[in-house]
Amino acid sequence: MLTALAVFLVSFAISRIVSLSSILAASALVPASWLLSGGDDGIVVPAVCTLLAAIILARHRSNIARLLSGSEGRLRRGGGN
Repeated sequence: MLTALAVFLVSFAISRIVSLSSILAASALVPASWLLSGGDDGIVVPAVCTLLAAIILARHRSNIARLLSGSEGRLRRGGGN
């Protein structure tokens, strides 16, 4: 969904932390998919989005721990050391 992409891009532009941006985008995907599902389409797409977000959050457990401790690395501009 474009909402999740927008959240990822804005978060990454501000923080330069890919894992934080991924976590925030996954978290934004759930309410956006339920709100924008259109009602008549059923719950398949929002349910799949919720499952994917849960998988993403589970896979980022170690990143969440590093974010909370302040030790998660940032992506630097320019690629130099």
